[in-house]
Amino acid sequence: MKPYHNGRALAIAAGSAATLGACGLLLAGPITTGHWSLDHALTPLIVGLTLAGGHLATTALRSRKPLAAVGFVVTFLIGTAVTVLNGVGRQAETAETRVAEVAKANAAIVDKQAELAKARQRFEQANQMAEREMTGQRCGNRCTDWKTRATEVASHIAILEVQVAKLGAVKPVNPKAAKVGELAVVFGGDPAKAQSAVGLVEPLLVPFLLEWMAIVALGYGFAGNRRRDMPAAPAAATVASAETPAAPVTATVSAPVPPPLGGNRRRRLRTRKVATRAAAEADVIRLVARGERLPSQETLAQRWGVHKGTASKWLADFERRGLVTRVVAGRVKQVAAAPLRAVA
Repeated sequence: MKPYHNGRALAIAAGSAATLGACGLLLAGPITTGHWSLDHALTPLIVGLTLAGGHLATTALRSRKPLAAVGFVVTFLIGTAVTVLNGVGRQAETAETRVAEVAKANAAIVDKQAELAKARQRFEQANQMAEREMTGQRCGNRCTDWKTRATEVASHIAILEVQVAKLGAVKPVNPKAAKVGELAVVFGGDPAKAQSAVGLVEPLLVPFLLEWMAIVALGYGFAGNRRRDMPAAPAAATVASAETPAAPVTATVSAPVPPPLGGNRRRRLRTRKVATRAAAEADVIRLVARGERLPSQETLAQRWGVHKGTASKWLADFERRGLVTRVVAGRVKQVAAAPLRAVA
């Protein structure tokens, strides 16, 4: 397997996390409530097909297949629209539920605070009426009734104060939009329009971010390096000249040389590789340098994996250049090493 460096491993991890996040965002409702439907079951499939469409569109463009690329792009756009719209719907539903809950809690707080204010007014009124009904230092029946009422109202006030403390202060319905509205006021903008814009844009950001991150990160993480075919270097061979007969003949071969003959002939013909002219020349030079007997022309054609006519042309060129000599022996041409001399 091809090893991945740290950057690609991080991209794969980020893309996988974004994919899981997108699926979790779309499936938050059934995961929480436990009520699943066919639409919910198809959600991971839609997300996967959308990601695949984005990657395959890039691959088709690189392969110069425009029709396939257009088809994958259309698939990607449709899947993106479905995914984003579903995500926006889930986000909007969640936001509306949260707004309704905050509004309900705020309404309860306001009602309790209003009830507490009225109770305090009744308490003050009862005390005032009790003082009016007093005759000198004596509190008659009416004065006693008002004081009793004041005591009851005081108990009710204590209960309301505890309830108001538990409810807390009034909370903003959308704190993010409220902060953006405050910034808009600082910069001379309209806070109401700023808050409306935040309410419209916010549900789109999270699903689009998750899907786009999944496509880009996974595409980078799993994209392999493009192979580049390196041109084969020409074979280089050096042969000792006649003035230095004792020096050995050396050959440097860059092209692939077929393996030596031997073993099953049918298997050899199936597995052999076609040699180039340079590789064949280097093979001849190597055999000559080792002092081995050269095979026949037919055997050399099989050894190099080429047609007999091609091998004959190559050997004719080698013979013209003084590398080998050829003699006819029966139905085949025997190849022998030429007398050692400088090669033109």
